[in-house]
Amino acid sequence: MSDADGLVRNPASFVVPQTGQLEETGEVAEPYRLLDSEERLVVPAAVFFADLQAASTPSTTIRSYGMGLLRWYRFLWAVDVPWNQAIRVEARDFSRRFQLAGNPLRVHWRHQRKATEADAVLAQRGPRRAEPGTPNPVTGRPPPSRKYAASTKAHSETVLRAFYDFHLEEGTGPIVNPFPLDRSRRAGRAHAHHNPMDSFRSERQGRYRPKVPKRIPRRTPDELFNALFAALKDNRDRALLASWVSTGARAEELLTSREKDALPGQQLIGVTRKGTRAYQQLPASTDAFVWLRLAQEEAWSKGAPRGRNHTLWWTLRRPWRPVNYHASRAMLNRANGLLGSNWTLHDLRHTAAYRMARDPQMSLTDVQWGPRTRTPVHHRGLSGREPGEGHRAGPRPPCPPGTAASAAADAGPRPQRRQSRRALRAGGMTTTTTTATPATSQGKVMAFHGAAHKALQETFPPRLVPDAWTATAESRDQVMDRLRDLSADSSKHTCYHRIRGAEQILRWLETFPGATWQQRWRNSTADDQLRGWIGLPRAWHADHGVGVASYLPSGALHLICGDVIRPRPDWLMHLHSTNFRSRIEATRDQDGYAELAAVAGPAWSARVGRPACHQIAVLLAAKDCRIRDITVGDCLGLRATEARVYSCGGTGRSLFYSLLKGLGHLPPDAPHTLRDVTRHSGQVSVADLVGRYHLQNTAVRDLLVDYLAERRPALDFSSLENLSRILVPALLENLEDLRPGIDSLRLSAETAAARKERVRTRPQAPAGWHLRHQPAAELPRLPDRGPCLLPRHHPVGRGRTGPPCP
Repeated sequence: MSDADGLVRNPASFVVPQTGQLEETGEVAEPYRLLDSEERLVVPAAVFFADLQAASTPSTTIRSYGMGLLRWYRFLWAVDVPWNQAIRVEARDFSRRFQLAGNPLRVHWRHQRKATEADAVLAQRGPRRAEPGTPNPVTGRPPPSRKYAASTKAHSETVLRAFYDFHLEEGTGPIVNPFPLDRSRRAGRAHAHHNPMDSFRSERQGRYRPKVPKRIPRRTPDELFNALFAALKDNRDRALLASWVSTGARAEELLTSREKDALPGQQLIGVTRKGTRAYQQLPASTDAFVWLRLAQEEAWSKGAPRGRNHTLWWTLRRPWRPVNYHASRAMLNRANGLLGSNWTLHDLRHTAAYRMARDPQMSLTDVQWGPRTRTPVHHRGLSGREPGEGHRAGPRPPCPPGTAASAAADAGPRPQRRQSRRALRAGGMTTTTTTATPATSQGKVMAFHGAAHKALQETFPPRLVPDAWTATAESRDQVMDRLRDLSADSSKHTCYHRIRGAEQILRWLETFPGATWQQRWRNSTADDQLRGWIGLPRAWHADHGVGVASYLPSGALHLICGDVIRPRPDWLMHLHSTNFRSRIEATRDQDGYAELAAVAGPAWSARVGRPACHQIAVLLAAKDCRIRDITVGDCLGLRATEARVYSCGGTGRSLFYSLLKGLGHLPPDAPHTLRDVTRHSGQVSVADLVGRYHLQNTAVRDLLVDYLAERRPALDFSSLENLSRILVPALLENLEDLRPGIDSLRLSAETAAARKERVRTRPQAPAGWHLRHQPAAELPRLPDRGPCLLPRHHPVGRGRTGPPCP
């Protein structure tokens, strides 16, 4: 039936049967298939899906394209027109029916078993669903219309035009696209010959494409969010809601997280992005991790699977299945039924973007980096800022304390702005702008532990190192004879290095008072020099005309293996020797190391076992004992020393204690792991939180203590500790460094501007900048070592600087 017959179809006069289906296969190569009423494959749609997949289109997009093609094929089957013979009349009538007909009500699978009609199901629901156009009394938004939305119509027109364009190029479809471009466009792409200096004007792409209204960003006010949070019944639902509103991730993106993706120590949750399928870590609030831990404990107590590669979100009852988008939506709809509201999961994403945009410490580019939203953040209703406006000077709107909404904008490390290549080529100082981490000196922060850690130290005190024992009280000749026997199995070259270095160190130690070599070692202050200890014997030997080569480190290690001296653990941590672990294992407790290797299994020789082997070697060298003689106090003292020496804990730093625990020689009341002791060591007072910073002014320090003490009842200890970590350095420590002797927080305009500039910028010099901009007379001069006598192919001679090899 066409216009040439003088008749026009009436879209409301015929019914389109709901035949055919879009089947999900579960295969990577073919995620979806379009089937007709007889369950046969629709080949043109399958070829189009293959082309989309070749263009790196995600499976979710292929599904949305398949739903658009399914509606079109159902219309063609109803009017009895083949797909390759469709003309613009069919496209016009399909668009007309799409606008006039309603969205068919889908009957739930429970009612499908009973053969219940859709109208009967709608009547059973009663007056719970408001009439279209009636605003919700809680949210103020009207419910979804029973007709297709404008965005769905526009998406369907785009899908069908792309479908016929593809087959037009392949030569398998009609010679004219049934869905043409707009008449004003004539021919060509959208925004053709656009001037980049001008703004984009509104152009309709397709002739039958409807106008999609611009939607105002939706957000949930704080008081309504608290009511929604209180309406949830399970800790899993609360953890999901707190994670959505703090990370700003899409609902289905957060459901892709696994147990290993949740990092409470860094306040990060890893998700897989929807479009690019890229892995990204997003900052989350502390409350989200608290609710997540409660939900995990409940699920694990009921028998839910657990493991690093398992999903982070499980269903509440057996059989255990990962939570999908439809289950999350049903969870939110149950809460909406109690409140009489119509919030959606996407509203949480808008709420997160709104709270981040209202934070004066976050730039709009950082907000777009986190949620990765397409919603224009410069919209006045979302950000509260005009386009082009920087950080807002006004205060941040208050959030209700003690709820998950109060920490929605907790952020981890922000992405730093990269410098242009022109600035780097110019050789000047690079400035890295950041608003998340203040430029403070970390060396001023004192480590602290709670009451639980202090009580454990009193129960298990570390053993003290004595000043005298048999090996350290021997004379120099006796020590040298024993050291020669100790290195008898080594090569002649290695033995000479060790004996020569040990003899030089002993001659130097003889100049210090003491009855034993250990007392002379402590009086020489070499234990306090750490890496710079080697300069002390080298300077003494140079003054006395004794040449010293590179024998001193080998000699020191040989004295340690011979139990002549016992340096402190921090000194041993700075002894970067590749033979330290193997030498201690060969000269101390070989049977104990064999037992440890049997307990550890493959982890002993793997990369994760190397720190544990080194830590046990440090304890044996510092205490001179067997492995079974190591106490809990020794392990606690070693971890406390590592906390002072290393800037980060690293991986496997508590594994050595688990291995020692596996030997069975530790007392029954010993802690199960050291990780819980060091990280969860009990709470400390507010004065201790502020006192770990060396603040000079006592009045301002007392003011900060009073402020944190007032905030403490509404915050958990983790949030209180993070608040003190951010507030004290950013507010006062930078001011004392910038203006020494400052005694008031009433800052002048000049001081406030200087502090903001210091916090937001960090000067960094490019590689070699200090040498390129230094006068030639002040450049360090390398010593002249003469010509290289090694052959040209020798690895040492190849990298030597100086005259070329002959």
